[in-house]
Amino acid sequence: MELAMDNSYAFNQRSTCNGIPSEKKNNFLVSEDHGQKILSVLQNFREQNVFYDFKIIMKDEIIPCHRCVLAACSDFFRSSQVSIYQSSLEH
Repeated sequence: MELAMDNSYAFNQRSTCNGIPSEKKNNFLVSEDHGQKILSVLQNFREQNVFYDFKIIMKDEIIPCHRCVLAACSDFFRSSQVSIYQSSLEH
């Protein structure tokens, strides 16, 4: 990945993000702190106990989660959620 002079990210080669191929060859203008802003918003969601749509239950502990965050961060969770989603469409 190359950083262009105008602070846009140039995707001039095939790349992957957590196992998902990216075939985009366009330039995108991205704020340098965009990722940090997203993490901050997600942290606020967690602190406000909102938008949870998934729970992990381990022994006596229940961990509320955001399904899309789990899927974005883990190949395991992404594939399991795709399987669950596809099963729900079949029934």
